[in-house]
Amino acid sequence: MVTVSSLFSQLLQHFPRSEFQQLVKKHQAEYKSKGFSCWTQFLFNQVKIDQEVHTLIWPNGADFDPATLHDWPEQKERLKKLSNRWTVAAT
Repeated sequence: MVTVSSLFSQLLQHFPRSEFQQLVKKHQAEYKSKGFSCWTQFLFNQVKIDQEVHTLIWPNGADFDPATLHDWPEQKERLKKLSNRWTVAAT
């Protein structure tokens, strides 16, 4: 698997979410925001496409086949169980 480390993911490692939220509030960055919060946009800017296997990948190694994302309603419960295993394995 190809490992991608975007500039955003590198910053995120040294930039606590609480500090990020304080700056968003201080600068009113979400004023008249419709939809995604600044944090959500920050996280989703890290998503890359693995050109070798054509999956969406995050810096933490999570990757999803586009077909799975397309069929999300049918796969939701199975993926929820898998994500719980990832959380347990990471701790």
